Amino acid sequence: MTNLKKPFHAIQVNTGKQLGKGYFGDVFEGKFNGDPVAVKQMTTTTAQKDIIQREMSTHKELNHVNVVKLLDVADSADNRFTHLVLELCGGTLTDYCEKKYSGPKLPPDELVLYQIANGLHYIHSRNLVHRDIKPENILISMTTPVQMKVSDLSFVKKTREDIFSQSKIRGTLQWMAPERLKVLTDNENKSAELPDGTIKSDTFSSGCVFFYFLTRGTHPFGKNQATVPGNILENKQEEIVSYKQNLAADEVNGRILAGLIEDMIQFEEKERIGLPEVIKQLAAVLNGMDKSKCQSRLVDELSRFEIPLISSHPTELILACANEEKLIFYTAENLAIPFSNWRKKKEEVTFQHLNFEGVYSLEWNINGTQLAAGFDDDTLVVWSYPECKILFQEKFEDRIDEINWNPTRPNLFAAYDVVSNNVNFDWPINKLGFIFMSVICPS
Repeated sequence: MTNLKKPFHAIQVNTGKQLGKGYFGDVFEGKFNGDPVAVKQMTTTTAQKDIIQREMSTHKELNHVNVVKLLDVADSADNRFTHLVLELCGGTLTDYCEKKYSGPKLPPDELVLYQIANGLHYIHSRNLVHRDIKPENILISMTTPVQMKVSDLSFVKKTREDIFSQSKIRGTLQWMAPERLKVLTDNENKSAELPDGTIKSDTFSSGCVFFYFLTRGTHPFGKNQATVPGNILENKQEEIVSYKQNLAADEVNGRILAGLIEDMIQFEEKERIGLPEVIKQLAAVLNGMDKSKCQSRLVDELSRFEIPLISSHPTELILACANEEKLIFYTAENLAIPFSNWRKKKEEVTFQHLNFEGVYSLEWNINGTQLAAGFDDDTLVVWSYPECKILFQEKFEDRIDEINWNPTRPNLFAAYDVVSNNVNFDWPINKLGFIFMSVICPS
């Protein structure tokens, strides 16, 4: 097993900037090898060593875009603390809903929920249960496009066929599933051995978090935090009813999501849907969303850019957009979800100095490693991708109307121009009135 522990001098902890407070430790801003990070500082006592070791050994094996990344682990110089070095995030779901968040713009609500479910499902797929899903443990990335990240694996437990044993009930009362709350409150039937739990307790908690986010701060089982655990035990979903009643008639996605949440917070575990079904339904919602809502930022930018031509990459979710001055590449925010928000993939390629006139054709080669463009001033240019270096550039006697790449040889294409009958050309013309040429670009 790889030892994550590194020399202490690599980690700096700024205890004056606290980011969060957990059951087993506090989280501060810090630096790791000079880079900004979050540092979870855990007191090293005999009682906590097993818990720290479990969180460390479990977390270091996880690698997913929607799970906070553990970068390193080290003991303090005086051995009083163990430091878990984590990627630095911009805030929590609680911060966002309480209007204390000032980081990058979040994606559409539906995609936020998808990302949360995606991260938690990944944890479940590694035969683990989280046991403390709540808004404070859902973080928002510092980077754009924003990714939601499941955090704090202090209570994580191994599962077998989605079932886990438990010696103590762990978690936060207001976000705990009824079957777990019942064990805590059932004084008459307490036994030495607690009943096994299932990963559907995480589904219940995440359903409550979904509703909290959609309503920007309301728990589905009531606004009074003191009465929420009791309402969960009595299955009093006080806020969902009013939420559904207040939805506009045309709020289709709102009604779908409300129904999904109701399925996630069913009182009986056997009636509660699992995360694979949650993800499936959210993907269906995303795929059916109003494309203008999802692509508004791209549409607005392209309108300002006055793009005459757009070409889709043959193998990746990338759009090449060009006019006579620049070439821009866009990619989707979440490659697993078609039509999610688009962003620039890399710096735009400008060529105002080349004095091209309007672009007339734009085509990728068969494997997306080269992109060819024909301009109104009769110039034809081929760029490499993703380097965007010019491989071929030549000005011809007439404008290139169409470019066809060879389907088996990625560096070979044919270009032609439809010619009028009353124009004479120096190039050979076939009987159909086309000018043909073949070009082999450098590999």
